[in-house]
Amino acid sequence: MRANVLKVYNAWCKKRPCNMKSISTDGERIYSYSTPIVFTGDGGYAFNMRKYSKTTTSQQNSLRMLMHRDGFPIVEFNND
Repeated sequence: MRANVLKVYNAWCKKRPCNMKSISTDGERIYSYSTPIVFTGDGGYAFNMRKYSKTTTSQQNSLRMLMHRDGFPIVEFNND
């Protein structure tokens, strides 16, 4: 797992903004580039599983693992 994903995830958990090169959070959502991939949804945290790029896919996989580890209720969706 890349260190920038972990930094952004930890900031998001504390509801703080953090901006790295290709991943960021405003404290409420996590973005890959400008695409929201994690945000609050009905019954949990909406997790965008749509495939965009290798970088985004890697970030999605890392974030899903971290969220499962920490017990976040995830609602996965693919908006194709």
